[in-house]
Parts: sequence; structure tokens; C-alpha cells
Amino acid sequence: MVVRTIIALLVMLLAGVRSAGSVIAYWDFNGASLTASQGTGSITHNLVASSVSYVSGTPFNVPGNEPAGSALRISKFQNNGRHVDVRFDATGVENVILTFATQRDAWGFMTNQISVSSDSGATFSNYAPPYDPRLFWNVPYFDLSTYTNLNNNSDGWVRFTFWGGTGPNPGFNDLDNLLVSGDSIPTPEPGSSLTLAFLTVSAIARRKR
Repeated sequence: MVVRTIIALLVMLLAGVRSAGSVIAYWDFNGASLTASQGTGSITHNLVASSVSYVSGTPFNVPGNEPAGSALRISKFQNNGRHVDVRFDATGVENVILTFATQRDAWGFMTNQISVSSDSGATFSNYAPPYDPRLFWNVPYFDLSTYTNLNNNSDGWVRFTFWGGTGPNPGFNDLDNLLVSGDSIPTPEPGSSLTLAFLTVSAIARRKR
């Protein structure tokens, strides 16, 4: 009975080790810039310079009490095949998730590819399937936890490649509240109650032999 009680306690302790989701990097674009609003990250691109602007944003996918302000707008069908790179520092974090608010107009980029790099942009793996931003604000969800090389990676990359923009109108896609998050990797502490429970179970098991 004592052994069962201690094992039950041990299970409860193990269940509590994993912490809640953590913000790795977040961009609200409210300052009409590509600077991260929270966390450690950067955004670069090879878009046509005149195609990048800032417009009114949305409260969708805003974490915490961040205000809803501006959104990043990408226009011109000449950007078909061009990309935006999001870099982030996931040191101490696993199970990476990517979410963002997005919309397009009828001539915007309707078939866009997310790809992932864990080797500082040397190689990329496509996340399937491509996504359609749709004609209204919505929040796509990309579970990147299967890319385990992103775990505890100080230089993870996500690339947005834009396809499907049509003419003669320039079209546009909006991005807002871009959030890279994950779970903090648990760090066992010597002398913690978890360690003590392990030692206690081991000691009792030895006595029962």
C-alpha cells in the first residue's frame, strides 16, 4: 500500500513538470516595422520593395494584453515565388507552434507554402499542405512539433513562400500577430520533491526484495 501511494504521488509530480506554452517570438507590426514585439526573433524577405506596407490590423491571435494595431501587407503579383523568412531563438523550448492572423483579396496570393529550417536556413522542409489565406481574417495553426530539430534550437527558421497572386490588379495578403510559441523544456532540480520520490520508491523496492 505504501509503495502504491508513493507511485501515485510520483505520477502526479511527473504530470506537473511540463510547463505551459511559452512565447518564443511575437510580431504585432504595430510600429510599422519588422522588429519583434516579444521574444527573440527577426524577419527578412526578398519581396519587391514597393510591395510592403502597413494597414489596419486585427485582434485575432493577439497574446495577452497586446493592442491590435497595424498589419503587414504584401501586394503585387510580381512577388509570386518570393518569400519572407522568420528567424527565432527556441533555446530551452520544444514543440514549436506557429500561428498568425491573415487574409487576402481576390487577386492575392492564394496558395502559400510554409517551410522549416533547423540549420540556419541552409535547407528547408515543406510543411504540407500549402495554405490559402482566405478572403477574411482567420488564424492558421501550424504544429511544428514533428520538426524535433527545432527543439532547443537557437536559430530556427520558418519561410513563407507566396504563390497564386493574379493580375491585372496587384492583389494583397495581410499578416498580423505572428506568434512562434512552444513548451519550456523541463529541467529536473537535484533535491526536488520529484528526485526525493524516485529515491524513496527505489529504497522501498530494495527492502521488499
